[in-house]
Amino acid sequence: MSSTHPPSPTAPALPRVVCAWLPHVPVALAEREDLRRMGRPVVVATPEALGFRVQDRSYTAHLAGVLPGMTVTEARRLCPGLEVLPARPEVYATVFQALLAALNDISPAVEPADLAQGWLGTAGLVPRGGSEQTLANAVLAAVRQATDLDARVGLAAGKLTSRILTRYLGERGSMVLPPGKEVLFLGGLPTHYLPLATRTLTALRELGIIKVHQYADLPQGGILPRFGHAGLRAWRLAHGEDDPRVRPWTQEPLLEAVHAFPEPIANHRSLEHHIGRLAARLAGPLARQFQMAGRLRLQIDLERGQPLVLERRLLTPLAGANALTTQAVALLHQAGCRTPVERLSLTAQGLCPTTARQLNLFRQEESAQERIETTLQRIQARYGEAAVQQGQVLDPAAPLHERRAMSRPWSPQHHAQPTSSAAAD
Repeated sequence: MSSTHPPSPTAPALPRVVCAWLPHVPVALAEREDLRRMGRPVVVATPEALGFRVQDRSYTAHLAGVLPGMTVTEARRLCPGLEVLPARPEVYATVFQALLAALNDISPAVEPADLAQGWLGTAGLVPRGGSEQTLANAVLAAVRQATDLDARVGLAAGKLTSRILTRYLGERGSMVLPPGKEVLFLGGLPTHYLPLATRTLTALRELGIIKVHQYADLPQGGILPRFGHAGLRAWRLAHGEDDPRVRPWTQEPLLEAVHAFPEPIANHRSLEHHIGRLAARLAGPLARQFQMAGRLRLQIDLERGQPLVLERRLLTPLAGANALTTQAVALLHQAGCRTPVERLSLTAQGLCPTTARQLNLFRQEESAQERIETTLQRIQARYGEAAVQQGQVLDPAAPLHERRAMSRPWSPQHHAQPTSSAAAD
């Protein structure tokens, strides 16, 4: 007599992530608009207080040594025949929206990573017996059709791994990393693929650590004191620990804050003060909803004449009250109004999620420390190591004050010392 056994339940598929990336959007758009720029040294520059800095550069300019963040003067010194083009944030935002729309047509599980890439969850997209490579190719075709730009698509077990995969592809369009191969794949890559600061990568090279597997072989206990929380995150990534959660988001239409004056005022200092208060009112809900503003709109209702309406597309989405105030005050100065003002209205538009800061109930202190370290490293990268000083107590009882404490340039490996503190000059 034959007996039948119920089929054994299959283990649920592990979550997987697709990363879709548009490489070098500013330069790619410039080359598409004028084919004569293909193969020539081209940079796209953004204005700053002390001049223009390189936002993006062509491959030819890259070979000449031009790097993002350089001043245009430095770039021209390295590459005399350089063509400099102004940045166009409105156009780049349109391309970004087209990227998100293409991904959203495939699945609602879409999370933007930055203004050139997004993540897509694969749950329910690969039928039983189907191929993940087929899905990756479909995403690649959809993104290229929607943006009319070249794209790279990587599919892996987590968000950072899939993002690294797109950078690894070179001229290839798409690639799938099989489950369980994350450590093997990452281990053979140079350390610059890891999400580490430039100074950390330099320190690793000085130690002879140039491959990810060498970094992974370091003892975990020494990572945090020497390389900070960002270094620990990279170490865990090298061991296959990645975040597979794609957080779907809905773009809110706008946030608005309004102030009406009892009596019209014309004092610009007072107007700037009230604009700062409006920016703080916008920053509150942005922080609670984990969102950033991509555009700002300032409406100035005058005592006499038509209202003034000014808008600014932000090169980088912002959420903090100080950053929003700076941009809004710049709009006020741009208006140059001399007539008394009856009403101010500040609107945050183009809202997008703050994907760089993930909510974690059990590691808030560690996440905050990592953000502080990242900010201090950026300050030092722009203004030099001496811009951030770290204090250390030597001998509190010493009769001479210069022997009680000392200061030195801050570095991540000293962040855990309880007797020291860091401050930006």
